[in-house]
Amino acid sequence: MKKLILIALILACAGCHKSGNPRDQFKWPETGTPCDSLLQRLDTQYLGFTPLDTMQATLHELERQSARHGIKERMEGCVNYWKGCMLIRQGCDSAALPYFRHSEAADDFDKGYVYHRARYYVNYLSGADSRKQFSDLLEDLDYYEKVGDVPMQAITTGRICNQFFAYGDYTTALRYSLEADSLFALSGQTGGRLKNNLNLSNTLYNAPDGDTLKADRLLHELVSLPSLPLDPEVCGAVLRNSYLHFNDTASLLHASHLSFQNPADIEGHAVYNLLLGDMYNDQARVDSAKKYTQRALDDAEKITSHMRRAIIYDLAARMMQVEGKTDSLVFYMQKAAYERSAFIAENEGARLVAIDNARRLAIHENEKRHLQRENRFKITVITAIACSLVILALFYVFRKRKQAELKRMESELEMQRLNREITAIALSMEEKDNLFNSITKKLDRMREEHTIQPSVATQLETAINLHLGNKEERENLHTIITGA
Repeated sequence: MKKLILIALILACAGCHKSGNPRDQFKWPETGTPCDSLLQRLDTQYLGFTPLDTMQATLHELERQSARHGIKERMEGCVNYWKGCMLIRQGCDSAALPYFRHSEAADDFDKGYVYHRARYYVNYLSGADSRKQFSDLLEDLDYYEKVGDVPMQAITTGRICNQFFAYGDYTTALRYSLEADSLFALSGQTGGRLKNNLNLSNTLYNAPDGDTLKADRLLHELVSLPSLPLDPEVCGAVLRNSYLHFNDTASLLHASHLSFQNPADIEGHAVYNLLLGDMYNDQARVDSAKKYTQRALDDAEKITSHMRRAIIYDLAARMMQVEGKTDSLVFYMQKAAYERSAFIAENEGARLVAIDNARRLAIHENEKRHLQRENRFKITVITAIACSLVILALFYVFRKRKQAELKRMESELEMQRLNREITAIALSMEEKDNLFNSITKKLDRMREEHTIQPSVATQLETAINLHLGNKEERENLHTIITGA
């Protein structure tokens, strides 16, 4: 019977994934005021095991700061969201729903971060159609990936795990639970990872390729966690599982005490009365077993799960058998059979939902892979084009440098050629200069010997001086060219 009770109760973990995280990992709209850090702090506190009064004080400060900085209306969606979360932490789910509806409506036009955060709770608390819930979860996951919110990716992945677990697809549930664990580790969210271990242990117990020893270890770690009582919902689920897997009666008594202290936890009361009746029946404590079985029967119609009601009626039938009340035994056996038939019909519908969810998940993942391939192809093309442009630019620069080098070498060769020509001309002119010098000396000697007329000597001397002036110009030109 414990196995049946475990499967019937295990969905209590579905609400365990709530918000919280180190600064700037959660992508709340920024205001440039202290409200930004307070929103991050609330997430960190809520995902961790923080006392309720501490979180409520943070929420009160958020309201105060939003009013002080004149952004009260702008922060309305965020404030209502956290008011709803505080009520959930207290087990007042029905009272929390209106706050999440207001929060969702405040961001409905933009359908941004607050909208996605609130919509999950609106769907969950209002019992929205399972197909809508699943579609919205896939949209939420895509959105959180887009904005880079790793903790909310982890939380949403855990919620998808719960969807598959609810419909008996434990293999897919295990895959998503392990993925959530990796994302929590990546984000550094210790509290979130510990809470996800409840989902992980559940899937490891039930998946065909699960690991019972690892599931036992995770559950033992959760039971021994000192801060566990600070989150009543998680605490109750962990303690129930400890009883169902380890026959830890002390854990069951503790969990039932927590539930009975909360008047709003009506279905929880029925569940714990059922478990206590079963426990005392196993212990042959007939009076206690009758007491809690009767309480479970009184609350049976308040329970929505056909399987849970069937288990209650089975327990009542066992009690009637012990007391020898045949008519009552037959009555409760018939009621249990009816609830089981209803559960089978419901389960068939759930199986179809699970198949449809698996189909839509496959389509969603294929679309994501296709988009990733397209993005990789675009990146490859862009990289190839960029590399080609770089290569062309390098080739252009290299070609320009080679052309400049060739021009420089041509210029040097041309200068060398000109220098050689000038040198040859200079040598030729030097021979002529030597001839003129010889003539000048003869002219001077003829003047001394009076063998030449003075006017003729003057004309010859003028011509020689003109030639010597051109010689200086040639020497200057030669110096300039050879120096270059």
